[in-house]
Amino acid sequence: MRRRVRNAWNQPALAKCGLKAAQLRRELRLFLCRVLFTMCDKICCQSLEDRDELAAWMIQSDDATVPPSLCQRCLCQCGPAARLPSGIEKIPEISSLAGATLQDGTHSTAGSVQTLKWAEFDAHKHTARMQVFGGAFTGRGATGVWTEPNKCTWNCLINLARCFNYTYFFEFSPDWRKADIKIQSNCPFGCCCLWCVPAYCTLPSCCVAFNMVQTDDSQDGSRWARNSSSCACCGDPNAKMKYTYDLVEVLKPDGTPGRYHEKIATVAPKQMLISR
Repeated sequence: MRRRVRNAWNQPALAKCGLKAAQLRRELRLFLCRVLFTMCDKICCQSLEDRDELAAWMIQSDDATVPPSLCQRCLCQCGPAARLPSGIEKIPEISSLAGATLQDGTHSTAGSVQTLKWAEFDAHKHTARMQVFGGAFTGRGATGVWTEPNKCTWNCLINLARCFNYTYFFEFSPDWRKADIKIQSNCPFGCCCLWCVPAYCTLPSCCVAFNMVQTDDSQDGSRWARNSSSCACCGDPNAKMKYTYDLVEVLKPDGTPGRYHEKIATVAPKQMLISR
């Protein structure tokens, strides 16, 4: 009888110890998450940004006072460099591309968001060039303009692409209704030893080709059908351009809600991985 009474007496204490242990485990997990986020920012030269603050860190900030990360310092950026407006917002037919656009589809990077507001743009030649994750310093800030899924694979790929100066080159049609997208890098042979050299080599379209075509209901660049093809040089009979996803405007060039703003909450992740 005494043993039963003692055990019954100790049950609240044991339950209390169990609650403390569970609380300690939660606090430890939160601490490890904060450490990992700090390592991602300081060591990987990347950061996780809140989706709800997208307008502030992607569209409205020119990063003029933000010091470069370790990776960017290794790529010849010795101090803060402001993002410079492209001027795309002055072209009515594609002005939405100077806002934030969302990849709306079922492909591997669905939910990614990007902007051409800070790209290099030539209105007379109908061309734009964009360093996707930063890279060899060109005198203008080029990080934090493209998001990817928060996965370890992308932690590696973002910095690898940065060393290759992975760049997208857009060639718009005379009426601005279509754009061919070419991949450029600093070396044609897969060697990143020229990491301080800007992208000068264009990947042949027979290997990989992208384009985007404005849909009939878009007159300002707010919705595009994004198409892809690959391995045409290998004789692949299915290497024709295929629809991949919709590229839709979620924020206007001034950071206010865009035409498809409601999609960002359902398609984009809460935490967005970007280069720094």
